[in-house]
Amino acid sequence: MKEILFIHSAGPQGDLEGSGRLVAGLKRALPSGYTLQAPLMPAPDAPRARPWLEALARHVARARPPFALVGHSLGGSLILKYLAENPVPGGLVGVVSVAAPFWNAPDWEVAEFALPPNAGERLASVPRIVLLNGRGDDVVPLDHLSRYARAVPTVTTREIDGDHEFTHGDIAAVVDAIETLPGFGRGAS
Repeated sequence: MKEILFIHSAGPQGDLEGSGRLVAGLKRALPSGYTLQAPLMPAPDAPRARPWLEALARHVARARPPFALVGHSLGGSLILKYLAENPVPGGLVGVVSVAAPFWNAPDWEVAEFALPPNAGERLASVPRIVLLNGRGDDVVPLDHLSRYARAVPTVTTREIDGDHEFTHGDIAAVVDAIETLPGFGRGAS
């Protein structure tokens, strides 16, 4: 079984709020052989980096290999921050992040969520990182993809159809990105 640990966005997390549509869509669209865990992170309506990173560390420690980290918005950016500040966990096959804010962009400067200066070097040891952003995202601008690509040259970036909360999101593109992770493709055991 291939495990996906999904880290949600900030804000309300109901079925039709926050990352709810994305999680529901992934559960419907992932082929057999995958499990998806989507734990609630601390205080999603008023998130702080440290409690989220500590919760992420606990969930990663319980993940069964092979596993992938998939994040949406704040969840995606904090996955990258966590991996840039800690050793890559054994069994991690890669990361897929959807609509992750780049926290050093103009009007997005929030130091507690930002990547460390050596993030490119640290994240180079992650087997694969795919960053996606919807062309219709009115929350996280598309230029955040290119900012990540400059900071972390080993990432793969893709523009996809969809908005920030996946009201009409391209779930197939997210599943495809997950299946490009080493050992996670349809033919993988």
